[in-house]
Amino acid sequence: MAALMVVLLALTAFRIHRNYAPAGDFDWSRRGFSDFHNGTYLPTRAFVDGKLPYSTEVANEYEMSRATPPYSPVVFLIHIPFAILPLKFASALFFAYSAALLAGLAWCSLKMSKQPFRWFDFLAITNLLLISRPGHITLFTGYFTTEIVIGCMLALHFAKERPGISGVGLVLASMKPNFLIPLVLLMALRGNFKALLFGGLFCVLTAGGGLAWLSYHNGLPNVINSVRSGQESLHVDPTEMPVNTWTRVDLVGMFAKVFNWVPEDAIYLLGMLTIIISVGFSIRRVSRIEANHGASGPSALIAVLTILLSVYHHSYDCTLLAVPTIGLLLFGNATMPEVSPAIRKAVAILLAVPAVNYLSTKSAMGLLKLEPLGFAWQAVTLINGLCLLLALVLLVCSLIKLKSPLSSKASHVAT
Repeated sequence: MAALMVVLLALTAFRIHRNYAPAGDFDWSRRGFSDFHNGTYLPTRAFVDGKLPYSTEVANEYEMSRATPPYSPVVFLIHIPFAILPLKFASALFFAYSAALLAGLAWCSLKMSKQPFRWFDFLAITNLLLISRPGHITLFTGYFTTEIVIGCMLALHFAKERPGISGVGLVLASMKPNFLIPLVLLMALRGNFKALLFGGLFCVLTAGGGLAWLSYHNGLPNVINSVRSGQESLHVDPTEMPVNTWTRVDLVGMFAKVFNWVPEDAIYLLGMLTIIISVGFSIRRVSRIEANHGASGPSALIAVLTILLSVYHHSYDCTLLAVPTIGLLLFGNATMPEVSPAIRKAVAILLAVPAVNYLSTKSAMGLLKLEPLGFAWQAVTLINGLCLLLALVLLVCSLIKLKSPLSSKASHVAT
């Protein structure tokens, strides 16, 4: 298993080397570490220099492919150690760091499923993450998704018993609003108010410090205007429009793809709130009576699926499924005893689809010569999101009639 891990990392590193992305214009044929360059390294260098990464002018000055979307300043604060290094050395270091994070996610899968640590299990899960489509593309493009995912897992897992650690997880999750906002709403529905209080305090201190730095150099009105500019640059980028992407898994994105539609921000917000309200009663009730309150428990899985389906997520964000999917697939009796074995198996299979669906990639669709917006193209590009939606519906429906231990005991005494 260790040898296989070394081989997988070496092959990925070789692929990055062959397709290493230059700074500047985005090129689909050279995507190796493109997200690290344009989404982390160069924006953080601008931040360190006191300039606004969200500004189009600054993006041009630092040769970014586009202005930074409205990420939290936490992104820049965390990655300062990489940004002060030469680009190629920082890239190599970030590759090792990203691989370690995936291994850390494998460790979380065991720890949060309350399983004893065994090297074989740990290495096997790490290899599965490296082979998976979300894990591989995250490592190949150098995106910081795994940091956010680990933050979400910490936030959900420790919310009840160790709210301070959960609050630290919320800081990591806060790097991208499309993770943080639904996570906060769902944790509120779970009743995790202490964790949210700690998380709010930590986020104000960290993100507030970053905003204060930018405001000191540029003035607060310019910071606010630049954030709006960054959001606009995301909207007008044709590679991000749902009709052109093959990686979207959120419901609004899938509808927009099918109907050749470009939704406004208000539509995304409405879609997110609709989905969260739809699962609100279920997640609140389940969180009160589940045996496992951690990240591999049923309410956490409902939360994870809702986050992915609610607003603006791509297939690489599906690493968020790693901990609950592995817990469900390998240790279901311990992690979700409330769910029947048949439902657990069906949900686990559905959640595994985004991990193995290499058909929904630019390379595969090019080889298959699928016509964009054609029926086959739509089917291939929608399958990940549809599987997530079906998994959420199955899980919620299976837990609707779930009785609390106290109710079951009272019923038994009465008979």
